[in-house]
Amino acid sequence: MRFAVLGLAVLPPLLLVSAGCVQSRPLLVRNEFAASYWCPVNQIEVRPEPGSEGRYHVTGCGLEVTYDCSAAGETGPCQARLRVEYEATDGTSHGAWLEEEVASNNSMARDAALASAAHDLPCDRASIQVVGADPNGFANIVEGCGQRVTYQIADVAGEPTASPSEPVKKHKYVVLTRTPLAAPPAPPASAPPAPPAPAHSANVTTPPPQPPASAGPVPAPAPPPAPSSSASPLTTPR
Repeated sequence: MRFAVLGLAVLPPLLLVSAGCVQSRPLLVRNEFAASYWCPVNQIEVRPEPGSEGRYHVTGCGLEVTYDCSAAGETGPCQARLRVEYEATDGTSHGAWLEEEVASNNSMARDAALASAAHDLPCDRASIQVVGADPNGFANIVEGCGQRVTYQIADVAGEPTASPSEPVKKHKYVVLTRTPLAAPPAPPASAPPAPPAPAHSANVTTPPPQPPASAGPVPAPAPPPAPSSSASPLTTPR
C-alpha cells in the first residue's frame, strides 16, 4: 500500500490532471488545437476562461483560440468559438461571437450597414434606417436622404482561419446600387382665388344721389285761326 502511494506521488503532473473527466478537458482542447493548427504540444498553453464553465483559451504558435467544452461531455470534442466580423465601407469593423450574433438577429450586420450608409449618403446616421436584408439575414438595404442603397455582403475568406485574436469569419460591405426614392405625388390643382376688390381711398367721397330733373312748363296749345272778314264771292247778294 505504501508502494502504491509513493508511485502516485511521482506521477507527472500532466497525468494527474487527466485523472478526472473535468480536469481532462484542458488536454482535449490542447490536442485539438495541435491537430488543427500543426502546433507542437510543448508550445501550447491552456487557460480556463474566468467566470465561465467549460471554456478555455488556448494559445500557441502565435495563435489564440477559445474552446467551449460545456456540451462536450466527458470525452467529446470541444467546439472552437467563432467570431464573425463585418467591414463597413468606411473601414470600421463590427464583430461579435457567432452565437451572440445569431441570438441578436445579426445586430452587428445592422451596425455595419448603418455605418456604411452614413459614409455613402449625405446625411447623418440618425436619419438612416435599414429596410431590407439579404437571403442570409444580413442587413443590406438602407434608406436615407431620399435615396436607397443596396449592399452586397462579400466573404473576405471562404473558411474561418485562426488569427492572433480568434478564428474569424469576415464579411465586407460593398455598394451594389444607389437609387433615388420616388418623389411623392403633387397635390391636386385647385381653382385660383378671386382677386380682391379694389380698396377705396379714404379721401374720395361718393356724392349723394340727386333727384331726377323736373320737366319745364308745358306750352299752351295755339289758338285756332280767326275767321276772315272778307266775304266769299259765292255768298255776296245781288
